[in-house]
Amino acid sequence: MTIGDLEARLDKLNDDLSSRDREVRSLRRQLDGTKDELSNINHGRDVAVGDNRRLQDDLSTMTRENQAINVELEEAINERESVKAQIQDYISEVSRMEDLLAAKVGL
Repeated sequence: MTIGDLEARLDKLNDDLSSRDREVRSLRRQLDGTKDELSNINHGRDVAVGDNRRLQDDLSTMTRENQAINVELEEAINERESVKAQIQDYISEVSRMEDLLAAKVGL
């Protein structure tokens, strides 16, 4: 091997090294971009998890409120039925009293 051959081989190796260096820089930029993207995705996931927790809390609150309202509604329906029965009893009693009065007047 001559000095010219060695210099040519050295130039080729330097070109290869420069090419690999550019490739490494490119891959590092891609890696940095991927890291940034992953960071954004993780942030979005964290936000979504927080939103999900708040929605679950809201759902639990609404479920408890709905159950309480259903209990109140059931109590109101029962009270209405009780009042209706009392009114029916009063109507029957008034009718019976009217019949007694009519019978007494008719004597």
